[in-house]
Amino acid sequence: MDKKKILPIIIILVILLIALIVIFVTIAGNNKDNDNTNNLVENVQTAEETNNFFKQIDDYQTYYTIKNIMSNYTTYVKHITGDEYMDATRLGMSQEEMKSTVQNDGVTAIKAILDPEYISDMQTEDNTIIERQQEFIKKGDYSENIPYNVTFSSALIGELKSNVKLALLKSQINGVEFDILLKLDLTNKTYSIFYEDYIEKYGYDENTQKEAIQVSDSDIQKNDYNSYTEANITDEFLVTQYFAEYKANMLYNTEQAYSLLNETYRNNKFGDYTKFASYVNTNREKFETANIEGYEINEFDGVREYVCIDQYDRYYIFSERNVSSFDVVLDTFTVDLPDFLEEYNKSNNADKAGMNLQKIVDALNDGDYTYIYNKLDETFKQNNFKTENDFTTYMNNTFFANNNVEFSNYKNSGDLHIFDATFTDKDNANSQAVTKTFIVQLREGTDYRMSFNVQ
Repeated sequence: MDKKKILPIIIILVILLIALIVIFVTIAGNNKDNDNTNNLVENVQTAEETNNFFKQIDDYQTYYTIKNIMSNYTTYVKHITGDEYMDATRLGMSQEEMKSTVQNDGVTAIKAILDPEYISDMQTEDNTIIERQQEFIKKGDYSENIPYNVTFSSALIGELKSNVKLALLKSQINGVEFDILLKLDLTNKTYSIFYEDYIEKYGYDENTQKEAIQVSDSDIQKNDYNSYTEANITDEFLVTQYFAEYKANMLYNTEQAYSLLNETYRNNKFGDYTKFASYVNTNREKFETANIEGYEINEFDGVREYVCIDQYDRYYIFSERNVSSFDVVLDTFTVDLPDFLEEYNKSNNADKAGMNLQKIVDALNDGDYTYIYNKLDETFKQNNFKTENDFTTYMNNTFFANNNVEFSNYKNSGDLHIFDATFTDKDNANSQAVTKTFIVQLREGTDYRMSFNVQ
C-alpha cells in the first residue's frame, strides 16, 4: 500500500487511542472521587453512630436491675395516688389523715430520689410532685392494692464514667406513657431520677451526642430511699417477670396484652381486639388469682420458648427473641407450636390421634367451643349440631368448667381411632363422671376431624 495512504490512517488511530485514554482516566478519577466521598460519608456516619451517647440495653442483668428500680419507684408513686391498700382504722387515723400522711411519705421518698441537679434546675414543690402522679390513678382511695406494671418501649444507656451510667427510658405504667432519665452509681448501688421536663429541656433522645450530655458524672450518695440490688437472672426469674408483666397487662392494659400476642395466634384465636377483651373479662377472676405452677424451656431456631402453666391448667407460652422482647400464645391448640410439631411428626397414627384429642380437652377447659365445633366431622355436625349455638349449649350442659380426663380402651377401625374418655370435675370431687367415646380421623398435616356419642 502507498505510504501516503497509510499515514492518515495511523494518525486517526493514534487520535482515537489518545481519546480513549483520556476518557478512561476521567472515569477512573471520578470513581476514585466517589469512593473517597462514600468512604467519608461512611466514616462520618460511623463516627456519629459511635458518638451517640445512648446505646440499646442488651444484657438481662442491666435491663432487669433497672426494671426493678422502676418497680420500686412505683411503690412511692402509689403512696401518692392511693392505689394501694391502707387500713385507716388499723393505723388509728381518719381516712383523710391517713391519705395526707401516706401522700407525704410518698413525696418525701420521691424528693429523696430526685437528682440534685434536677432539683436545682426544675420545679420540685410538693404539689408539683403530687400532680405529676395523678395520671397513674386507677382507684385512688387506698381500698385496693393495684399492680403498677412497668414496661419499656425503649431502654437506652450511656456511660458518664466507668461506675456511673445514665439510662433513658420510654416507660409505661399500666398503659400510661412517660419518660425517665435514670442515673446509676454502680459502686454505691444507688440511683437518682430526672423527670420528663428535664429530658425535654435538654432534648435528650437516642441521637444525643456525648458532648451534649449535661448530667454530671458525680457519685450518688446513699439515703433511705435510693439503694438498689442487682437482679439475679435465672430461668425462674425470667418466667416470673414475663408472667407478672403479661398478667398485669391483661387486667389493667388489655390493648397492650392484645398487641403482645403472637400475630398468627392472635388472628386465628380472636380476630379482633373486641373478642380478646371479652375473653379476658370472662376469665378475669381466674387471671386475677393465677400463679405459675410449672414451666419448661424449649429452643427453636434462635427463639427461646417458655411454656408455663397455672393452677387452672391454662398455658402462657412466651417466645423470647432478645432482652425484653417476647410474644405470647395462650393455649396449645389454636396454632401448632414447634415442640408439638416435632413430637407429632415422629409419632405413629395412634399417638397423633391422641395428641389431637388432647387439643379438644384443652379447648374444652379454655371454653373455646368454636375450635371444637370446627373440628367436628361434617356429617356428625349436620346430624346433631346444625349451629354453633346448639353445640355451645350442649357443651355447657354436659361438661364441667375444669375437666380432668382419663382415656382408655383405644382401638382403631381402618383410619378411625377410637378412645373411651371419662370426665370428672376438677373443682368438685363428688360430682358424677361423664363418659364419652371419641372417634378421631387424621387428615393432611396436623389437621383432623372427630365425633363422639351425644347421648
